[in-house]
Amino acid sequence: MATRAEIDQDLCARIVSFLAREIEQKGEASLAVSGGSTPKELFKFLSKTELDWEKVTVIPVDERLVTDGHPDQNGSLIKNFLLQEKAAKAKFYPLVYDAKEAENNLKQALENLNQVPTPITVVVLGMGTDGHTASLFPGSSALEKGIDPNFEQELLNVTPPAAPYERISMSRNFIAKAKHIFLHFYGEEKQEVLEEVRKKADHAQYPIYAFLTMPQLQIFNAD
Repeated sequence: MATRAEIDQDLCARIVSFLAREIEQKGEASLAVSGGSTPKELFKFLSKTELDWEKVTVIPVDERLVTDGHPDQNGSLIKNFLLQEKAAKAKFYPLVYDAKEAENNLKQALENLNQVPTPITVVVLGMGTDGHTASLFPGSSALEKGIDPNFEQELLNVTPPAAPYERISMSRNFIAKAKHIFLHFYGEEKQEVLEEVRKKADHAQYPIYAFLTMPQLQIFNAD
């Protein structure tokens, strides 16, 4: 099996290829990325890659309702690891504008989403050991709405049953409209989770299952 560095380099090349093609065809492109420790090295590779980054808009797939610059904020991770060097020219739209009032924040985030080229060119998802992706958690009261293919709203507020902080997340339906979707994770434990997800075929227990049938989804993982 390929090493993590090789997986990240391969994924980086594919992302850049799709973004470059979109820029060539439409003059702009968009990239939605997830947080956590997994994408850090991928972000570093992307930041060093030649691309018309000033024509790329970057946005988080989901976010914790914490103030700008908070160490647990996905936006901070994106700024510190992706929006550096060559990629510093990219536009960035956060998902948190009012960390104290979730409904007002959701309204502002939806309004600002109009500035992001859609459908999203590339989405990079992660997966937790509980089978969650984005901020769509098993046991969350927002889960059914978040994965409902008929739910037309692009973003929704989520109260995780166990994880800290209120969240805002892209909905499954919005993600499903993206041109290219990658599921990116590492480790034997998560590989075992994915195998269990496929066996159980239960999106309530494992929300990531609702994404596996998307025809444009590709999986990149390593030990």
